[in-house]
Amino acid sequence: MGRFSCKNRKCRMGTGIGISVFGLAVILFGIFFSHFILQEFQSGLHKSLILPSDRSTDTFKEWQNDNEDGSQIEHFYFYIWNLTNLEEVVDNGANPHMEELGPYVYREYKDRFNVTFSDDENLISYNEKTTYIYDKSMSCDTCNEDDVIINMWPTYVTLLREAGGYSNAAGVLASAMMNLTLSIIHTAVKFSHPLATPEKLNKLTMDHFFYGAGIRGLVPKNKSIAQSSAIHAFLRLAKMEIVADILEEMVAINVLPEYAFSVRSHPMTISYDAMYAWAFDPSNHSYACALGAQRSPDPDPSVGCATYFMELVQNRSSQSAFPLDGGSPGNFAMLSYLLDTASAALGALAALAGSPRPYGGSVSVNSFLSIGGGAWKASTVTQWLYNFDDPFLRLQDVSPSGSTGGADDAYKYNTAYFANNNQSSIEESWRVSPFTTIVSTGKKDIGGIDAEVGFQSHTTLAKYNPSNNTGFFCGGAHEVTGVGDDQPFAPGNAGWFSWESNVKADAQPHVWVDEAFRPIYFQYREDRKYRDITVKRFEIAESEFTVQTPFDIAYPGVINMTCVNHGTPVQLTLPHYAKAYGMKESWRVDGVGPVIEDEHLSFLDVEPITGSTLIGFERIQLNLFVQGSWYSDSTNAQEKLVPALWACDTAHMSDKEEHEFKSQVLGTLHLQRVLFITCMSVGSVAVVGGAIFWFWAFRSQDSKDVKEDKGTINYQFMGNKADDDDDIVEEAKAPTI
Repeated sequence: MGRFSCKNRKCRMGTGIGISVFGLAVILFGIFFSHFILQEFQSGLHKSLILPSDRSTDTFKEWQNDNEDGSQIEHFYFYIWNLTNLEEVVDNGANPHMEELGPYVYREYKDRFNVTFSDDENLISYNEKTTYIYDKSMSCDTCNEDDVIINMWPTYVTLLREAGGYSNAAGVLASAMMNLTLSIIHTAVKFSHPLATPEKLNKLTMDHFFYGAGIRGLVPKNKSIAQSSAIHAFLRLAKMEIVADILEEMVAINVLPEYAFSVRSHPMTISYDAMYAWAFDPSNHSYACALGAQRSPDPDPSVGCATYFMELVQNRSSQSAFPLDGGSPGNFAMLSYLLDTASAALGALAALAGSPRPYGGSVSVNSFLSIGGGAWKASTVTQWLYNFDDPFLRLQDVSPSGSTGGADDAYKYNTAYFANNNQSSIEESWRVSPFTTIVSTGKKDIGGIDAEVGFQSHTTLAKYNPSNNTGFFCGGAHEVTGVGDDQPFAPGNAGWFSWESNVKADAQPHVWVDEAFRPIYFQYREDRKYRDITVKRFEIAESEFTVQTPFDIAYPGVINMTCVNHGTPVQLTLPHYAKAYGMKESWRVDGVGPVIEDEHLSFLDVEPITGSTLIGFERIQLNLFVQGSWYSDSTNAQEKLVPALWACDTAHMSDKEEHEFKSQVLGTLHLQRVLFITCMSVGSVAVVGGAIFWFWAFRSQDSKDVKEDKGTINYQFMGNKADDDDDIVEEAKAPTI
């Protein structure tokens, strides 16, 4: 059998050209086929990121309920600040010393229901039930949910802050108790005298309030409603348990709600007629406390008649409707009674709230209020975080004809820092959070996936204006628009030769921070590894730690959330006051710091291929800004930024997601790179090798050419000429070409 032989130059040159053409074909194949792989990968990746309308798919199930295998795992780490020197702070005005306890770790589960897609399947609306399960294994060794922690009672502090302008805290509480007391007496009198005229009911009400005359069949003479078992039964039957509890606490400290039993009322004088007019005749006094009547003028109907009256006396006004005994405010009988009532109400509320010093502080006519001990509350971790039934809110929402609400309405009185987030059922979540969330599925714009378009319906948020001399004013602030949340970057795109990422080092992604009601921007820090996957780490941009008037940031690094939180003086910082550049040194409490960047700053670790955040650390610290008189009975106490807790919200990929990412994403792109590099290498070698072979063939001659050219050789002989015998040659010389 013969074999291929290429001895002439044309054949060898053709072979070289063929090798080069083959190499070029391999290169083109590598380019086009690898691009085809990238295009198919892009199509598959985008399809996997888009939320499908097919509810039977694993993707939809994992989105709808993140308890499914393969769902992203989200944990909340809570570090709670505990006061360790209560007595020194309350009595002597010492700087609070706070101790960080934690982490208390909770796994978050979301169950989305009432899911509806738009006609074009680009938007999806839903409601959401959120549940937090305590994870003992991830929490600190000594941490338990029933740990008791002492910190400031936000509702109590809010009361004091709002009372710091034209009114005062004593007046607010006295108003509530005054109105409640008169309302309870009036209702009881109406029950015992069903046929009495309105005028008669008013007189019987005032007789008991002013003289302790009693209520037929319900309250004996010279006894308080707080001492009547029948009244207590009525209050609890009417779901006014909080009022019954307060009355019991008042009895325990020998302060009863009626004026007749005030410990300061007897040596002082006050007119029965004036008291009657104040309570029942709004036309007779501009500061009337008429039951059910609208006061006029009325700068703020939410506070009561007692507040206005105490303000009147505090301002030394000559318009007082009540006579003074001796002309001194210190001898003013009604004021003394109101202060007694306020002190008892505050003490009772503090006791119900769990104050470690429920009757701390004293009340005087001149200072009006000094209640430092009551500002501190001792509650369990669960109460601080998720479930605290606030007695003050229930007190504000009671009346004999109304109801404080049963179990179904309990969420209205929950003032835990993350109130009502931990929901036990869909029914509960529907009551707590009935609004519908609308997000983009990414079908029309993969870059807008998970953007919450529901926020676009809001226009502005309130902000605090400290220049207002009333002490509290909220006006317009920053606009709220739709923002990306879990997907701050769009996925990359297929290039001709490789995958083109949208995650650039000069980008500033933003995520929505619920506690701040605004997006927070991040900046690139470094490349790093997470689970052997290359990620780009982004940290909060330095621009966030500057004065930003539209966002109510007057002190760099300290976000004022007072108005957004309905008057509670909440200020947000990073944990341990990290990067709170504008914070005054005098605001600091002891025990906070030092700052450890990797543990106290917020980060996003973004995978550049898909644009997804593989793991994120959103950290925020909640602080209460308080005046010294709010938390201490000493004049030495200064204003402080008291940390309540800080939270770390972290979400990371599951083991299933990691396996799928490495096999399907990294595996596919690795195959494309290997194919492309192989084709480029083999093709390039072939092209270059073929060119070299052609060039060598072009410069060479084949064997046939040598044989045909022998006639051109000139033989020259030297010496004797050969004889006839051709075999004998005497001497010959080498041929010369």
